[in-house]
Amino acid sequence: MPVVFRTPQTDSAPTEIVLQLAIDRLLHLKRDGEIWTESEERLPWTTDTVAVGGSIASTLYEAMDSSAKAVLPAGARQQLTWSLADVFEYKIDMSRDLQPGDAFRVLVERSSSSSGAVRVGRILAATFTLSGTELQAIRYASQSVRGDFFDQTGKSMRAAFLRAPLEFRRISSTFGGRFHPILGVWKQHKGTDYAAAFGTPVRAIGDGVVIRASWGNGYGNMLDIRHRNGFVTRYGHLRGFASGVHAGSRVTIGQTVAYVGATGLATGPHLHFEVLVDGVQRDPRTALRDRSGDPVPASERQDFDRLRAQMLATLESRAATAPTGLAAR
Repeated sequence: MPVVFRTPQTDSAPTEIVLQLAIDRLLHLKRDGEIWTESEERLPWTTDTVAVGGSIASTLYEAMDSSAKAVLPAGARQQLTWSLADVFEYKIDMSRDLQPGDAFRVLVERSSSSSGAVRVGRILAATFTLSGTELQAIRYASQSVRGDFFDQTGKSMRAAFLRAPLEFRRISSTFGGRFHPILGVWKQHKGTDYAAAFGTPVRAIGDGVVIRASWGNGYGNMLDIRHRNGFVTRYGHLRGFASGVHAGSRVTIGQTVAYVGATGLATGPHLHFEVLVDGVQRDPRTALRDRSGDPVPASERQDFDRLRAQMLATLESRAATAPTGLAAR
């Protein structure tokens, strides 16, 4: 915590002590004779909007870091990366869907304090171009449809399933054949492994009912959740289950249901994730793709279309005013 001492003379006792409680909060302790008084000061923030865009070479983190240096400090760039991933978490698994050459653009509120601190606020609009196909996300407050963002067709970005069971994720292997590290044979790997630290929260990717939360031999501690339309999701090698999670319990999308571990046939901490449709194991990348949310009602469509056009025009105009707008990569 930064502390400033103020004295009328260099060899006298301080008459004021200023403690920085937060980036926008100061505590003033002032002395008048033998009496100290305190007061709190809130530093003002000014807010504007900036646009950032870049191309994927390796990861979204790298692309954001290299493209937003002109408008955001390191901490704000990282926070924007997380926020952008959250906006598209029903549509894009940032750890495996992105390919070199894919691109993003984002229009975001930026707040600056008188002390020079910078933080990011709400994302207003964003686009991702994956293999030449653009997906838009527009912030819109519908009166009847859940979700903060809607795509270019007016459908909520909030779908029935999240694209990944971990918020902070990296993949150690993908669906398909692999050499099993313990059994030592080539076998079909029915799912996806997400490498993560011990104890990382595992979230349910959709609403459902737990049909199994027990030991599953090679899976170690295993959790199966039954969803609508014949979907079952499976989570393996768990350290343990979250409180209240047992066979028969209901869970909601995004709820913490378990924790990453290395039980069963596992060489290190990771989450094994599977999707079964009507009892058949499916590649999660294809089984969970293109599941859209509800559309804005007809009574709101004109308002949404007007806002979408305005946000995209602002995004385009900011792109033409670098470096205060789109940070060139």
